[in-house]
Amino acid sequence: MSAPNSGSQAMGPAAGTARGWSRGRWLTLIALVCGAQVGFIFWLGARHEPASRQAAKGANLRLAPTNSSELLTWMDPTLFALPHRHGFSGPGWLMAPRQEFQQFAWSEPPRWLELEVSQLGALFNQFAETNPPWFSQAGIHLKLELKMPEIVSAELPEHSSLQVDGALANRLLLTPVELPSWTNADLLTNTVVQIMVNAQGTPVSLTLLVSSGLKEADAQAMRQARAARFEPERHDTASTPVGALSGLVWGELVFKWRTLLGASAGKSQNSPH
Repeated sequence: MSAPNSGSQAMGPAAGTARGWSRGRWLTLIALVCGAQVGFIFWLGARHEPASRQAAKGANLRLAPTNSSELLTWMDPTLFALPHRHGFSGPGWLMAPRQEFQQFAWSEPPRWLELEVSQLGALFNQFAETNPPWFSQAGIHLKLELKMPEIVSAELPEHSSLQVDGALANRLLLTPVELPSWTNADLLTNTVVQIMVNAQGTPVSLTLLVSSGLKEADAQAMRQARAARFEPERHDTASTPVGALSGLVWGELVFKWRTLLGASAGKSQNSPH
């Protein structure tokens, strides 16, 4: 029984060594590792302060005046919809370089075409030969006779007169009309007055259509037309009230003036009508 006891005593120190380190060793190792880390931090750390960076310049905002041309340019609604010189397509489309064209100089002197005198009129003769007139084809021979033009003598009227035209010509003029003659440097044309007459024969509308060229003559024609009375309508005239616009008839009064040529213009002279 003594042998086993001696064996257990011999194995005691080896078993204690194999159990591990003591607490003191572990604390020492941990302290060494922490100290090494702190040393690396101080050794590798920066020893100077970092330089401060300057801030970059940002956008500068300012209020444009009301009459600024730049403000009006940015308010253009076609700035982004159409090609604009301030847009992305301005340098390519609207700012094209100016092209210089050199004028072509012709150095050769002019060479005129020579005129063939023998061929003058040849084209007309050829046309006349190939296109005979129509009367020669039909066998018609024209005979030319020289006659003097007839001279028609212009006779001035002996007195001024009145002519009624239109639908009113069928109505009898009841009031007498006395038309004077006029002394004027030029011949007077006819004064034409458009007149509308009701069923009683009374004028209800007057319009000067054509002037004679003399204001006094036109005024005399308007007075005569206003004072004119025509024959009433024969059917049912008693039942039609006076001044009613029924049975209207249109017509024209043509005043043919007699002109006495003289230096005094616009002077009237009474004469039989």
